[in-house]
Order: sequence, then structure tokens, then C-alpha cells
Amino acid sequence: MEEKANISDYISLTILDAILDNYADDYPGICLAINDLNENILVYKNFHPICFNYNRKNKETERLCIQCNTHITEYLKTNDYIEHKCGNGIVDIAFPIKHEGIRIGTFYIGQIFIEDDVTPIDFF
Repeated sequence: MEEKANISDYISLTILDAILDNYADDYPGICLAINDLNENILVYKNFHPICFNYNRKNKETERLCIQCNTHITEYLKTNDYIEHKCGNGIVDIAFPIKHEGIRIGTFYIGQIFIEDDVTPIDFF
């Protein structure tokens, strides 16, 4: 049986945070985040205000966020990446973080609206 390890078993959150700091200023408006295997957000930069101030604080929209993260987690068990539009209309791209072939976390980039998207920002 495969032992479940998390990224924080291999690298400190301080170092993960510093890694994201190196890129956050180069990509303003794009969220960078690292989650553990339980989809707990360990470190993040540039969290979209709509996600932070609305979606994660409203029970219904937070439920859609959790559904999205669950879908991404399941998909990444057998795939190398995913581009996914959540139920709240925001797009994330995610990649599994692996150590010796074992998935230990998820790297997210996104919380963006696609240019042709019809989700109105004033909806939020």
C-alpha cells in the first residue's frame, strides 16, 4: 500500500513561501498556490480578491470551490496537469507535485477569467 506523504514532510512552508515570492511579482493578478494532499492551501500569492473576499467566505460559492479542488485532485491522480473552470467561473491550472514518483501536493496557477469568458466580474 502506498504511504501518503505531504509536501510539508519534505520541505518547510517557509521555503515554499519564498519560492512563490520569487515569482509572484512577475505574474501580478495570477494566483500561485501550493496545496497539500487534503487540498489545504499551504502557501499562496496573489489570491484573486473575488476568491478571497467572496467565494471563500460565502457557503454556496465556497462549496463550488471545494468541488472544483476535489475534481482537480482526483483528475491529477492519473494525469500530469489540468485546466479547469470552477463553478464560480474562474479558471485554474494545476500540476501534481511529486517526490520519487509519489504525489505529495498540488501546484496551482490561475484564478483567472479567460478573455472570451462571459462571467461578469460585477456578478460578484
